[in-house]
Amino acid sequence: LQGDKNGKISNQRTTINPQQTNLKDSRIQGFEESREKIENDDKNSRFRIQEPETEKWKINACSTQNGLNEPRPSNELNESNQETNQTNSTDSTLSTFTINNPKLRVQKKTSKVRMLLDLPDSSDDLMKSFKSKLRSQIKRPIKEGFAAQIGGIELLEEFYEVFCVNMRDLGSPVHSKKIMKTVLEVFADSARIVCVFKNDIPIASSLIIGFNDSLENPWASSLRDFSKFSPNMLLYWTMLAYACDNGYSIFDFGRSTPEEGTYKFKKQWGAKPKPLHWHTFFLNGKPEIITGSDDKETFSKAIEYWQKLPVSLTRFIGPIIRKHIAL
Repeated sequence: LQGDKNGKISNQRTTINPQQTNLKDSRIQGFEESREKIENDDKNSRFRIQEPETEKWKINACSTQNGLNEPRPSNELNESNQETNQTNSTDSTLSTFTINNPKLRVQKKTSKVRMLLDLPDSSDDLMKSFKSKLRSQIKRPIKEGFAAQIGGIELLEEFYEVFCVNMRDLGSPVHSKKIMKTVLEVFADSARIVCVFKNDIPIASSLIIGFNDSLENPWASSLRDFSKFSPNMLLYWTMLAYACDNGYSIFDFGRSTPEEGTYKFKKQWGAKPKPLHWHTFFLNGKPEIITGSDDKETFSKAIEYWQKLPVSLTRFIGPIIRKHIAL
């Protein structure tokens, strides 16, 4: 795509030589009358878009290990051309930036965090680091006759059974079992299922997958009818112990909204929050007006009705709906 002097984007194509491009460490400069060569940058991928010199505007969006940094104008531009405002939002986690061009705005949302736990070399060391209250919560389900098991695709049905019930109780359409099956097949060396049983009945379950030095937990569920026995505490301890004893140095609990229930649950294990950033680019200079209501408020009625449906029905129609939900 190429921009004219008024900042409008046309459908003209700019050809980039693949041999000049480094996918991990690259600086891409476009929207120029004469395209500059692509050169290697530092460890962070930097994408620079530049119009002809007569217009004097430039966008830098820096992708780092911590997420996308705030876009910023280049050094030669007047700082007064960049502004930050929250006038269109009642949400303090959302901000809008004008990047030296009135027709281009970037909206950043930071309402959620990742919860990460640095792991010691062994599960014994990890257990010793916990407070006595947390250790007693882990031991309680064991005393009540619950037992944890780690496996692979052979535990998929038990995992999905608990997962479907929990998602129905939360009022959320369930993912297709085919997704989990594919994950376990494609990442057979690093993906595992953890199940907590009581008299051979699955009560809590999760799917974990390892990547480099991190073990991630994208899906975890437990049955509410057994919550008084804290089966989820045994479930999470089993995942953490597996991570420690199999050479992982970080456990990723997944994302949470600060100060909500799941955030506090993960924090008690010692997990630290790491901000997540969502950036939306508006080419017409008119960012969305945010009212401050979250998805739960917006879909409260739908959630209420979904919670009343039979699990068998949600298991059938859930995947049909879920694939259209962006999360």
